[in-house]
Amino acid sequence: MVSKKGMGALNPLDIINKRFGKLVAVELIPEDKRKNKNKNREWLCQCDCGNTVVVEQRNLTGVKYQQHSCGCIREKAHLVATSKMPLTMEYVEKFNDFKKYAFLHKTFVKFNKDCTDFQFYSEFMDKFYNEKQFTAVYNNWNNKYKTNINNTFYNWYKPSLDHILPKSKGGKNEVSNYQFLTVFENLGKRDMTNDEWNIFLGDTNTQSDLFVINILKKEGLDIVAR
Repeated sequence: MVSKKGMGALNPLDIINKRFGKLVAVELIPEDKRKNKNKNREWLCQCDCGNTVVVEQRNLTGVKYQQHSCGCIREKAHLVATSKMPLTMEYVEKFNDFKKYAFLHKTFVKFNKDCTDFQFYSEFMDKFYNEKQFTAVYNNWNNKYKTNINNTFYNWYKPSLDHILPKSKGGKNEVSNYQFLTVFENLGKRDMTNDEWNIFLGDTNTQSDLFVINILKKEGLDIVAR
C-alpha cells in the first residue's frame, strides 16, 4: 500500500525547467512560504506571456487536471471574443508579452471606439509594440507602479497616446500622427505641437524625469526626433 505522502510524489528537481503547456517550473517555493493549507509543493512558474505564477505541483503533473498557463489563455480568448476587431487567437499569440499587447489594444479602442479597420489596427500594433519610445515609457511605468512610488490621482508615469499634430490644429487619427508620452508630459503638452512644446521647455528651463527624453536617456537609448 502506498502512503498518502508517497502518492504522486516527485523529487523537486525532477520538474525544474520542465514545461507544462505555456508554463515552465523555475523555482520550488519553500515550505514556510506556501499558501495552501496542506503545505503541498508549490512552484514559481514562468508563463510564455511574460507573467509569473505560483502553482501547486499536483496541478502541473496531475492526470485529471493540469494548469497550462497563468490564466492568459482565458484572457486572450475573452479579448478575441469581445473585440469589434476580427481578431484570432493566432494573431494575438504572436505578441509574446500579452500585458503589453493588451495595454496597446485598450489604448487603440479608447481612441477609435467604433473602428473595425483591421489594417489600421494592425499598423498601430506593429508600430508601437516594438517601438523603443513606447517600450521605454511602458517599462518605466511598470517599475514605478510596482514599487508604489506613484500614488497620485493621475498615474503620472503611465503611457499616454498623444497626437503629434493636435486635433485642434488639424491633426488626424492616423498612426503616423501618434506618439506615446507619459500622462504627466501629455497633460503639459496639451494642444501644442512637438516644436512648440520643445520651445516652451527650453524657454522655461522645465525639466522632469517624467519627460520622454529623460526616460530614453536613462535607458541609454537614442533620442527620438521630435
